[in-house]
Amino acid sequence: MVFCPCCGHELPVMLKDGSASCLHCSRVFDTSPFYKMLSAAWSVKRDTSITLKSLQDYGFTEEEALFAYTFIAENAYSIQEFEKFLKQLGVSRNILA
Repeated sequence: MVFCPCCGHELPVMLKDGSASCLHCSRVFDTSPFYKMLSAAWSVKRDTSITLKSLQDYGFTEEEALFAYTFIAENAYSIQEFEKFLKQLGVSRNILA
């Protein structure tokens, strides 16, 4: 399951390079590292039995999966805390080529 990085509702397709939108909140977002990590965080938050392997199967890189899993599952960050932390780290909101 892959979730909208903006509202946390399930997306019908995996995040690929480019842009995507959510049918629930109608927000359009790109697949930058920032939004992919937020989506991974929502996946961890919504599915408490998720594993790092499952996250990778959903299309997240090993680094994105490990980062989100560590902060959300192991350190009990909320989505808001995680988003703030990503901003403080300066995680790119631009699609990387």
